[in-house]
Amino acid sequence: MIRILPPRPPEGRHLGRRAARSLPDLALGVLFGAAWLNLVELGARHGVSLMLLIEVEGWILLVTFFSGVLAFGVASEADWGEKTKLLVALVLVCAAPPAFFALRWHLWWPVGAYAGLLWNRWRVAQGGVSQARRLRLPVREILVYGAAAAASLWLAIPAFGAGAAHFHLADYPGWCHAPEWVLPDDLLRDPRVVTWCVEPHRALVAGAAYYLMTGLLTLKRGPYRLSLLFGWVRREAVE
Repeated sequence: MIRILPPRPPEGRHLGRRAARSLPDLALGVLFGAAWLNLVELGARHGVSLMLLIEVEGWILLVTFFSGVLAFGVASEADWGEKTKLLVALVLVCAAPPAFFALRWHLWWPVGAYAGLLWNRWRVAQGGVSQARRLRLPVREILVYGAAAAASLWLAIPAFGAGAAHFHLADYPGWCHAPEWVLPDDLLRDPRVVTWCVEPHRALVAGAAYYLMTGLLTLKRGPYRLSLLFGWVRREAVE
């Protein structure tokens, strides 16, 4: 059962700190919006790179959640056989996405982010149940990302300047050209299936919405976030 815990005392909620925390997300939101409008040819020059960025962001959120669940399982499991299986799954969950990004998209910067995430989860798993119970999984970012992605897929969104940007999707063979067993070509060509690959401007809209909403929520609510503590929900102060 999920119970709601009272918020912690307000710490450091002055406007300057909130603005500093929200500035990176707001800047990225504006950048995605400018690429959608193709201002100063941002869409033509960096449209694909921004599409990759919002895609990687989604994978990081998913891996953050599932790796936290696996780390909790490793810390709380007494049987060494099951503990080993969970540990192997934890390593695979954290290692598979950056390996795919590096081999298929030729993106290497996510490797460091996932390595840091795996190190964090390993420390939690080694800390025992008491430390694992304090593991917090961000909920707000996952909900905002899901809402932005769903809206970008199902709402009628004009292409604006991005329609004339001519994204060079073929320059990234791993993007929108997955193996046949992952994404069949006939499914990708189906006009009834709306994807970011078929209409790239939707990915830019999703990125603009996600980062702007995240930045505005940070600016409004201060250094608090909604976190999941394995059965407990708390409005948590970010340290």
